[in-house]
Amino acid sequence: MFVHNRTVRTSAEELQISAVQALVEACREVNVKATPVEDAWTVRVRYRGGAPVDLHVQARAVVSGDVAIDDAIPLVVVADVVTGSARDSLRAQRVGWLDRRGHLRLTAEDVLVDTAITPLPRRVAGDEVSGDPFGRGRATVEVALALLLSPDNPPGIRELAREVDLAPSTVSRAHARLQHASLVTPEGPPLLPELFWELADRWRPRWVHLAAEPTVEMLDRHPERWVRAGDAVAAVQGAPLVAGAAAPSAWYVDSDATLREARQRLVEMAAGEAVCRVAVAPSRLVDTRADQPTGNSAVRQVPAVVSALDLARDISRGREILAAWAQLLMGGQQCGRVDHDRRSERGGRRAARRAPVKTGSPHVPVGSSTVMPPQQR
Repeated sequence: MFVHNRTVRTSAEELQISAVQALVEACREVNVKATPVEDAWTVRVRYRGGAPVDLHVQARAVVSGDVAIDDAIPLVVVADVVTGSARDSLRAQRVGWLDRRGHLRLTAEDVLVDTAITPLPRRVAGDEVSGDPFGRGRATVEVALALLLSPDNPPGIRELAREVDLAPSTVSRAHARLQHASLVTPEGPPLLPELFWELADRWRPRWVHLAAEPTVEMLDRHPERWVRAGDAVAAVQGAPLVAGAAAPSAWYVDSDATLREARQRLVEMAAGEAVCRVAVAPSRLVDTRADQPTGNSAVRQVPAVVSALDLARDISRGREILAAWAQLLMGGQQCGRVDHDRRSERGGRRAARRAPVKTGSPHVPVGSSTVMPPQQR
């Protein structure tokens, strides 16, 4: 189980009181009557005139990974962040949660509430408001991708700042936010698979669909501006998919200016008729860490981690492809940290997280390692 309390300035009692207050406020927003019980660990809720239900409240800063819940009474976990894999684990155990970033799920005999709500960030004395560690800028995306590209050898703050063209102080704050959210361990490596899937949720390239492929002249004139992505690249990297002859190619470019030129020269059109799609890369590292041309190829291609992130955005088929890809990678290759969120296999997998393995369930390629995708997202 990965349930992290930050080393912050909030006492356990203050954290618990704040959690109860937040739960009552969240319930009121969705028209559920909620009243704290005197012990400060329980909230009594009444939903749509039904019988009252006492919910035991567990306050945490961050909940991630495979969560083991032993309480027999109805329970709700209140945390600044409840990661996707933790939600899957809690859901399987019929445990509710309040993710202060904006989601409430209450369960007793049945599911009472499962809905988005207004975010309820917890204020931590002497620090910025807790909440989404990625914020609005690109700095945390850059740091997260850098950690996924080199999970066993994280780059230094100044080195990474130069590479992504950001101030060292900005990169340092982004790294601190990830640590604050327990997505980066105190020793430095990222928490996997949580960081991958948290980044995948925020990996949102804005694709422009075009009527023609980039010309040889465009690629030769500015090879540093173009990086190939998409199914064809993922297939070369080992993903078990076949890009059809007519499948649109995909390209990341370095800037809005390059995208504008592509729109002008290659003609924008409807997605279903396009032969090519282009987007400004969500991270500078797509360019700086691109794989160099090999064999007969004349263009660079995205790293495998970026291919995995792109597939993760494809809800209809991407997750299944990632799982099958990981099984192929696991066939004869040692991989690093693993995680699992299926409660039925929790005991055996808990030990697996602490040691390299050679075989196992589906994982996602990250750096030289692989990490398992959640069962549901």
